[in-house]
Amino acid sequence: MANPLASDAFELECLRSERRRAVWVAGVIASGAAIGLARRVLGSAGASELPILWMIAIAGVMIAYEVGVFVVASRAVRASRPFPPALRLANVLLEPQFLTALLIVQVTSGIFGPFGALSGPLTLMYLILIALAALRMSPVLCWIAAGASAVGYAAAVAIAFASADGLVPPYHPAVYASIAAVIVLAGLASGAVAGGIRAQVRATVQEHFERERDRERARHNLIFALAQLAEHRDTDTGEHLVRIASYVEILARSLAQRDRAIDTEWITTLRVASSMHDIGKVGIPDAILQKPARLADDELTVMRTHAAIGADLLASIRTRQGDDPLLAMSEAIAREHHERWDGQGYPAGLRESEISLAARITAVADVYDALTSVRVYKPAMTHTEALAILREGAGSHFDPAIIEALARCEPEFDRVRSAAQSD
Repeated sequence: MANPLASDAFELECLRSERRRAVWVAGVIASGAAIGLARRVLGSAGASELPILWMIAIAGVMIAYEVGVFVVASRAVRASRPFPPALRLANVLLEPQFLTALLIVQVTSGIFGPFGALSGPLTLMYLILIALAALRMSPVLCWIAAGASAVGYAAAVAIAFASADGLVPPYHPAVYASIAAVIVLAGLASGAVAGGIRAQVRATVQEHFERERDRERARHNLIFALAQLAEHRDTDTGEHLVRIASYVEILARSLAQRDRAIDTEWITTLRVASSMHDIGKVGIPDAILQKPARLADDELTVMRTHAAIGADLLASIRTRQGDDPLLAMSEAIAREHHERWDGQGYPAGLRESEISLAARITAVADVYDALTSVRVYKPAMTHTEALAILREGAGSHFDPAIIEALARCEPEFDRVRSAAQSD
């Protein structure tokens, strides 16, 4: 089964194709109308202008419609949302009928003569339209477009013969029937081409997605390993980071129930970025970092510099690397995970929404894990005791909304804690 993200990428490519097709169809319509108008003016300069106005009106409506399709597809591309299926189907049904309307105006107004028009530029436009339908990468749509085109063409032929005023047609009706058959065959051929394009693009998108996923997984694993290396200098074995990753994911999924801005990609980034929250401890002396007792005030001051050290380290990497969502979130978490909701934290004394959401989530997860883990200077608290402290800190130390989210998912926290302590 194709990965959903790869399918989304495939649909995005279809949308871009729809935009290109809309531009090309509008260009074909404008060109055909311009040819018809030029021949009308040159062929009968003194005739009524009404057919010309009809031609301009129909061509104008068609072009406006295609511009609308382009705008809708462009907005869908920017918002990464699907193109309305009903509009996609309407395109293949309406476009041939628009062309038929142009053809009927030309036939009944004598612009090309009742029969010469039928083998004129609009016949070629029909075939071009069918070929362009292949750009939708949907064989079914190609066949529908071909059928609609053939029906519309047959209607124009009938009108042309009905307006012949008893004249003997220069061509037998079978000629026009064969042209309609050619349109259908063109639709079948373009359908086959569309199927091939669809399969090739889908396979290419899937392959690209797999490569990117493998590259991203390797990158995340490397980052996590480096973070664990820094963590090993502390008294913890590095499992702290694994638990933190689980806790932040649980909290983020709980928050996502109320905040649509939190999506799967953001949560995946948060899992990895949270592992970098204490990367600045690489700059703290071992005598302080590994002290088997509570820190003195001056030692605590030095320890608190790890937030700025880690953030500055990640900022320098981001400066060389360029804009990167993972590095940006990692930097924010490293710098801000000891800030407090009431502004009494460090290093910058940020408050409330000045603290990034990722750092606010990590702060809750970090404190919970610290409370429920054994340290040389303290025993582990129970899940219930830790929750009580976190609830007490809502509105002062912690974002109240995150504590509310924790209340909705606290059994999952307890399962992660229990599993870690049983290992």
